[in-house]
Amino acid sequence: MAAFGPYGFHREAFFAAYGLAEATLISATSTRFDPIVVGAFQSGAIEHNRVVAASAGDEDARKIIGCELQSPDQRIIIVHPETFTQCVPDEIGEVWIAGPSVTQGYWNKTEETENTFRAYLADTGEGPFLRTGDMGFFQKDVLFVTGRLKDMIIIRGRNYYPQDIELTVERCHPAIWSGCCVAFSIDVEGIEQLVVLTEIDPHYQPAHGEIEAQQGAQSHRKLLDGQAVIRDVRRAISEQYELQVYQVMLLKAGDVLKTSSGKLQRRACRAKFLAGDLSSWDE
Repeated sequence: MAAFGPYGFHREAFFAAYGLAEATLISATSTRFDPIVVGAFQSGAIEHNRVVAASAGDEDARKIIGCELQSPDQRIIIVHPETFTQCVPDEIGEVWIAGPSVTQGYWNKTEETENTFRAYLADTGEGPFLRTGDMGFFQKDVLFVTGRLKDMIIIRGRNYYPQDIELTVERCHPAIWSGCCVAFSIDVEGIEQLVVLTEIDPHYQPAHGEIEAQQGAQSHRKLLDGQAVIRDVRRAISEQYELQVYQVMLLKAGDVLKTSSGKLQRRACRAKFLAGDLSSWDE
């Protein structure tokens, strides 16, 4: 509001909402005239799919935006993604939705439609529900979404959301481009290992070889030691999450795959990494 208010953007025009195309469209929202709900929760508990409110001043707290108003014609429940039973209070699970606005399925994708739109609770038989693929929880009837089930990184029995790791990476060095970092895990000899890919701001150039000699002619670009950036990334992740990174790869601007709407394509980036189809920033 401080940035856009003077130009006519009203506070009431901005509010949080959760929805997806398969439920056409909004399933839960905040209210237009009340402050957006922001909850603070212990990061360590979230890693184990538990919900514990963070104390005031907790620097490791994870802040999550909540949606307090559900669509009146939809039912939203939180379900364990493996047992298909409803989660107990203060437990994180998959968000399932039922109601007349849920679409019938995907065009010419029978198996995917069955898996996504025909979910039933194992103990009661209630359904069908739409499996959103999103993880979240309710607290005092407010829906908090924590991340995507398929994107979750599981290492040594702990759950890590890639968005958290990516934000840590973006903040650890000024040369790392915001919104252009992906984190995922790969199997290395039966052990899940963490990989980070991140783009480098094009205002920087590698500080080595003949490129360095050209600095006088290209003074508008800053020299950058790529190995120093990688060390900073490893250090930040180790300090924040007690994780060792298997590989950090610096990429040129535009090499991190995104959808047409700008969403990170983590699984597509993972596939390109495993196929060896990515080139390092300083090559």
